[in-house]
Amino acid sequence: MKVVLTTMIVVVCFCIAALFSASNNTMVELNYLIGNGSFNISYLIGLGFVTGFVICWIIFYSMYLQLKLKLSLQRKKIIKLENTPMCVSQKETT
Repeated sequence: MKVVLTTMIVVVCFCIAALFSASNNTMVELNYLIGNGSFNISYLIGLGFVTGFVICWIIFYSMYLQLKLKLSLQRKKIIKLENTPMCVSQKETT
């Protein structure tokens, strides 16, 4: 259910960004590091939104993978500890 809700929120955000950028069709001049260019502002808004989304997705997915790796390692440790025989004290054997 969380996946469906999250997907719906992302789709709504993409639609809002698309609607907002479609209504702005003016040309702007962009000065960047190696040059400058004249671009449609709707393309720049969309590109900025998609770039931010991809960067955030990469960051959070790497955090997710790191947590999954830690969980896997901890599960292996638990299985290893469950399979090792416990030390029996001498009082119990007599």
